[in-house]
Amino acid sequence: MDTEDIAEFLGVSTNQVRWLARQGRIPYVRRGNRICVPVEAWDEFMESQKSLALAAVKANKGISYVSVG
Repeated sequence: MDTEDIAEFLGVSTNQVRWLARQGRIPYVRRGNRICVPVEAWDEFMESQKSLALAAVKANKGISYVSVG
């Protein structure tokens, strides 16, 4: 997946995706100047985010929104 794919999926700009990558919030590899996320790494990342969200709900904190940035 590249920045355009991830941006479309998350509903954010490609600049936001690049910022998330630089901050270490999403896994990525560089291919030249391109930021790419291997599908397996993306799936693991999404599962970890789901686990965090479920843990918050179980702790009766609730979630009003989920922020990726």
